[in-house]
Amino acid sequence: MKTDHRALLINCTPPSSTPTHRRTVHFFDLRKPFIDALALMVSEYDWSCVLQCTDIDLAYERFLSVTQTLTSLSIPLHTITIRDNILQNI
Repeated sequence: MKTDHRALLINCTPPSSTPTHRRTVHFFDLRKPFIDALALMVSEYDWSCVLQCTDIDLAYERFLSVTQTLTSLSIPLHTITIRDNILQNI
């Protein structure tokens, strides 16, 4: 993937006792065609399974499930592997 932008990676996990030499990073491809596809899917989805819930916790769980499914269907997820020595040079 060619880009003029630099990524900021933040590691929130404490370092392990044995250093890892490679890290895998996942990120969504947020280009306009994919965002537009997600917006269309959200607008066309039948939200009655969420709106007709009387239990707020169940409604929230269903909402999260639907949005995660629609996102995974419309937004590609890319994976890259970064070596530790590259991270130390930044």
